[in-house]
Amino acid sequence: MIVTISRQAASRGEQVAQQVAHRLNVALVDPETVQRAAARIDLAKENLGDAQRADRLGDRLAQLVVMLADEPVDDTAWILAPVPSIEDPGYRRVIERMLQSLGETDNIVIAGFPAQIVLAKAPRAVHVLVVAPFTTRVQRMVLREDLPFRTAERVLRDADRERRDFYQRHYTVNWDDPTQYDCVVNAARLGVDHAAGVIISAVKSRAP
Repeated sequence: MIVTISRQAASRGEQVAQQVAHRLNVALVDPETVQRAAARIDLAKENLGDAQRADRLGDRLAQLVVMLADEPVDDTAWILAPVPSIEDPGYRRVIERMLQSLGETDNIVIAGFPAQIVLAKAPRAVHVLVVAPFTTRVQRMVLREDLPFRTAERVLRDADRERRDFYQRHYTVNWDDPTQYDCVVNAARLGVDHAAGVIISAVKSRAP
């Protein structure tokens, strides 16, 4: 069973992913876990232009993120560690190879990254999109980041545009097209717990 969770910025998709992984009792791989793993192997210093090396690093990263998902975050030094940009072709190859390797594991929840694209044909995968109304997301950004309302609006519009552009540029898809997903949940209407419950029901309906 593989669950990929894509989410709009400030939609509470991160919390939904955490709930789903917790209730299914499986590892959660998210951007924080990947950054911790990248810092652990000092990925920024690797030659990612070498395709074979990038593939090996992707396989290694996949093993490491699963291990780190179960470890408490005691050392915060990873926050300051440099990480290549996802726009870098070599790093994107590492991430895509990591996702392919994770797709071969038994049970996992993957939040973020182009997992719904890379694992689109994985027979055991359930692909989820978590959304919320724009005004709700702005209000959350205002409260969470202590930003003026107009600034929060601009930040979210920029984030939405950058995500759309990234997927169009590299995968020629509309990332928020609902037909790419098995389940689209509005976390603002359902709340985190109920949204996670809907996703779990979808997962169980796909179980053999």
